[in-house]
Amino acid sequence: MVARRAGMRLVAVLLLGAALLTACGGGAGGPDVRGEWHLVEGAVDGSALPSPGGATATLRFEAQEVRGRSFCNSFFASYRLSGDSLVLDGLGSTEMGCEPDVMAAETAFLGALARTATVTREGADLVLGGDGVRLRFSPVPPTPDRALADTRWVLETLVDGETASSTTGEPAVLVLRSDGGVEASTGCRSGAGTWLVDAGVLVLDGLAPTGDCPPELAAQDAHVAAVLGGRPAPAIDGDRLTLSAPDARGLVYRAEAEGQREDGLLGSWELIAGTADGHALPLPGGARATLTFSAGSQTGGTSFCNGYGGDYAVDGDELRFEEVAVSLVLCEGPVGEAEGAYLDALLDRTHRFTVDADRLRLSSPAGELTFRRLLPPPLDAVSDRRWLLESVGAGGTAVPATGDASLELRSGGTAAVTTGCRSFEATWRTGGDTVHLADWEYELLDCPPEVAGQDQALVDVLAGGFQLRVDGDRLVVDRADGRGAPAPTLVYRAER
Repeated sequence: MVARRAGMRLVAVLLLGAALLTACGGGAGGPDVRGEWHLVEGAVDGSALPSPGGATATLRFEAQEVRGRSFCNSFFASYRLSGDSLVLDGLGSTEMGCEPDVMAAETAFLGALARTATVTREGADLVLGGDGVRLRFSPVPPTPDRALADTRWVLETLVDGETASSTTGEPAVLVLRSDGGVEASTGCRSGAGTWLVDAGVLVLDGLAPTGDCPPELAAQDAHVAAVLGGRPAPAIDGDRLTLSAPDARGLVYRAEAEGQREDGLLGSWELIAGTADGHALPLPGGARATLTFSAGSQTGGTSFCNGYGGDYAVDGDELRFEEVAVSLVLCEGPVGEAEGAYLDALLDRTHRFTVDADRLRLSSPAGELTFRRLLPPPLDAVSDRRWLLESVGAGGTAVPATGDASLELRSGGTAAVTTGCRSFEATWRTGGDTVHLADWEYELLDCPPEVAGQDQALVDVLAGGFQLRVDGDRLVVDRADGRGAPAPTLVYRAER
C-alpha cells in the first residue's frame, strides 16, 4: 500500500494542447496500443528507473488522450501517433502527496515519459523509446465490468470540463445498494437516500449530506454534491465508474478491491435479538436499537433511548467501533436498562461479523447481536404528492382529522406540513427505514382547543423521525422510536 501524507492538496491541472483525433489502434502502419499497460522496467541515460514497492505506473491510450498512474498521481496528455512515431502534448498530472521514494519514482517516470518519441511492440509488450529513454510495459489483463449496485466505489478524480483534480480529505465513497438504498460521502460529509436509473441517468432522492466541512474541503464537497444531485449519466469501464453531469462536471470512481470490501455491511440495521454474558438482551416495546454503517467509515444509531455516533474499522471479518459518542438523555426503567446492556455488548470490543441476506450478526466473547436490515422508505410512491390527514390514532382509537392538515415530501429535499392550524416548511432526508425532518420553519400561532391535540400529535410524530407505509392511496405514518412511550399513528389519503 502506498502511504499518503495527511496534508494532500487539491490541485486542478488544465489539460493543455489540442486533442488530436488519432485512433486508439495506432496510426497508419503503427503498432496496436489499445488496452491498459503497466510498467515492468525502464531506463534513463543508462540508469534503471526506481520502482517503489506497493506502487505501479500504468498507461492507457484512449481516443484523444493518454492517461495512467505515475506511482502516486494520475497523469494525462494528448498524443499524436503516426507509424511508430509518438508525440505527447500537454503532459500534466494531479498533485497528491505520497512517500518520498514514491514521489522520486514518479518524477523520474514522468520525466522519462516526456522524452519518449517512439512506440513499438515487442511480443506482447509495448515499448516507448526516445533519446536515452526506454520504458517497457506489459498488458494489464482486462478487468470485468463491476456491477453498479452493491459495489463500494471510491472517488479518485473530480472533472470540470477539461480540468481534472485529485481528491483530498477522507475517502469519498458511493454505494448503490440493490435494495434501492444509497450511501455517499464527499470527503467530509455523508448522507443516505434512495436511487434508481431512469432513462440512462442516475437519480438520487433524499441524499442530504450532514456534517461540517473545513474550508479546504468546501469546494470538493460542493462539487460532489452538485454532480450527485444533477442526474448524472453513469458509465462503467472495468473497475472504473464515471458519473457525467449535464453541466460538464463529473466524478470518476474506482471499485474498491475485493479484499477491502465490507460486503453487505453498509446500510441500516435494527436489533432483533442478542445475548450478553449468557443472558438475553431485553427488547422493550416502543423503543428500538439501530445501527447504521455509512460511506466514509462512519457509524451511528439509536440505543433504545439515546443516539450515538462515531467511526468504525473493518479488518477482514473483524469489526471495531472507535471514538463513539452517546447523547445524554436520561431514560429509566426497562428502556434505560436495555440501553446499558446493548451499548456494553456493542462498544469497546472487537466483533466478528457476518452478513446473510437481510441479517447481520456480530459475535464477540461477550455474546452475539443479531440485526435485520432496514429497507428504505417507499419514497417513489410518496414523494411529490400531497397527502391529506384522515385520522389520528392512539390507544386503538382513531380520531377524524380536523381542519386542513397535510404532508408533502418533495423530491428536491424539501417538505411542507400543515397541522390544521399551523404550517411548517422543512428539509428531509432518509436514514434506514426512517424519514427525518430538519430546519423547521413554522408559524408561532396558538391553536384553538379543538385542533391543539391534533397539532401536538403531528409534531410528536413528524419531529422525531417517522416511518411510512403505503397501501394504494393510503399513507400510514408512525414515529420510528418513541423511547418506550406510546406514540400516535397518522393516516393520510392522497389528494385527488
